[in-house]
Amino acid sequence: MATKIVRPDDSEYPVFFRAYIMQVPGNGLAPLLRAPMAHSVGVWNVIPAEKELFRYADGKWTPKEMLGHIIDTERIMQYRALCIARGEKQSLPGFEEDDYVKNSNVNERTMASLFAELTTVRLSTQWLFEQSIADKDLIRTGNANGRTITPRALAWVIFGHELHHINILKERYLS
Repeated sequence: MATKIVRPDDSEYPVFFRAYIMQVPGNGLAPLLRAPMAHSVGVWNVIPAEKELFRYADGKWTPKEMLGHIIDTERIMQYRALCIARGEKQSLPGFEEDDYVKNSNVNERTMASLFAELTTVRLSTQWLFEQSIADKDLIRTGNANGRTITPRALAWVIFGHELHHINILKERYLS
């Protein structure tokens, strides 16, 4: 199964994912996969109760909505990686993130339940990339939302996407 998930080449993903991929430090994902929640624990566990439903501007997401969005996105990226690694030839659908957030009902949930869900999803990511996808399949190309991408790039997008939102959380909600 996958032993090295090195930084993807620019040709492996659409340009708009570069910002997420560049958020991830280093040249390999092994440290993040082996300690899948190390960074998140320190951030999501310190959100004060009075900030859980805070919006820093009209139309912006609450911390709960942001966390729900991270969970949904990680699941979608996992699915895309699995499909492409297994040789799916169909173009995989995109998703409208604002609609997903609007229909998620995460603001009625506790932060503890959302973090527990993220932990479960992250463990699934760990298993997918460390045990279920072979090295040779990490660089198989497929089509998601009309664009070419590899499972390796999707793994990096998962972690970079979360880091992107953690930075927003720190700057706009916790400062």
